[in-house]
Amino acid sequence: MLSEITGSVKAATRNGNIRLDRADEDVSAHSRNGNIFLLKIGGAVKATTRNGDITIRKSKEGTQQ
Repeated sequence: MLSEITGSVKAATRNGNIRLDRADEDVSAHSRNGNIFLLKIGGAVKATTRNGDITIRKSKEGTQQ
């Protein structure tokens, strides 16, 4: 779990979960067999998963799903 990030965030996992809270800038998250949760994102968001779920909430601009 990564919380209260103020810079760029890159998180990757194969069989787990990704949770990114309160990131202010660009976020890139990749998951193969898990879940991605991106909450309170202020910058651009790019999330990719193969066999899981993606939840993107409260993004202000430049959201890709």
